[in-house]
Amino acid sequence: MADLDKTESESIIIIDDVDLSTKEIKTQKSDFNPNVDIQIQLTETLGGFFHVTFGNSVDFILATITLKQGEIGMVHSYLFGSIISSLLLILGLKCLIFGIKVRDLPYPDTTAKVDASLMTLSSSLLVVFGALMHNSNSATILKFSRCAALLMPLIYVFYLIFKLKTHRYLYIKIYEQPKKQNNKPFSLPLVFLFLIILVVLSGLSADMLVNSIEGLVKVSVMSRSFIGLFLLPIVAKVPEIHSVKECYFGKQKFPEAICEVSDTCVQISLFIAPFLVILGWIIGKPMTLAFNLVETIALFLSVYLTSILVQGKSNWLTGVLRLAIFAIMGMVFFSFTDINAN
Repeated sequence: MADLDKTESESIIIIDDVDLSTKEIKTQKSDFNPNVDIQIQLTETLGGFFHVTFGNSVDFILATITLKQGEIGMVHSYLFGSIISSLLLILGLKCLIFGIKVRDLPYPDTTAKVDASLMTLSSSLLVVFGALMHNSNSATILKFSRCAALLMPLIYVFYLIFKLKTHRYLYIKIYEQPKKQNNKPFSLPLVFLFLIILVVLSGLSADMLVNSIEGLVKVSVMSRSFIGLFLLPIVAKVPEIHSVKECYFGKQKFPEAICEVSDTCVQISLFIAPFLVILGWIIGKPMTLAFNLVETIALFLSVYLTSILVQGKSNWLTGVLRLAIFAIMGMVFFSFTDINAN
């Protein structure tokens, strides 16, 4: 048990240190924030895309390692947990922190409607697959999931074209960085090299973390479903939770925070989930898009409530409501036995 605790704590510490999202690296000359340097040197929206992509790399690595070990139920739980954590925990914290400083949090009405629609559509695809395939046989579910996994990335490509090309004007001001820059940004090759190194380190720590799950289940009262839905996503989101301080100190704008959460959910739903199905196809693991019905209901409620709360304006109370819903879901799933046991 001591070895288990040591392994798990080391994994969590490494992932916390390897922040691919927003954490700043202090140097003698300047504050090195790779994501800010990328956004300064690239277009605002393209920089935002790389910001989200590298931020999701921990989720991708953890899910991939878990899939290779044949823990398909855990992968399903983790993907859903990542989306729920982003919608309720991360967005709730940011709304609360922003709302403490500003009474009403404005958000461009057109952009809010577009982001809410895309987020709802992408997450609803997973909900629909889970509902339709719930009573189907395994062969049909697997075949349908693989066909859908080939088409869903195309939707994501169209989404990128919409955001990065045809309707970029909707997001330019959201991702726009302050003109004042005290220090010259680091070169793009150096920034990308730094981020790649962090991805490799994240992979090593994620592998240790996944290997400690079995022992954790044996020595604790937590089910595998709870670990996949809540514990692992929270560990992976530690850098984003840590970055909430940027909201308070004005280093991030509220519209940008909303866009980050929306982009994260869309990328997980339309790219990471189908990619894992294709990867499972290649390595001989029957990964499908037929998620557990209970998890599907939880995701639907999270997306629906977020769509209601994002209506062009927000405040600190909406943040409290999101956090309360997340806490209630956590207590409910903690009381369940393993919902993926069958």
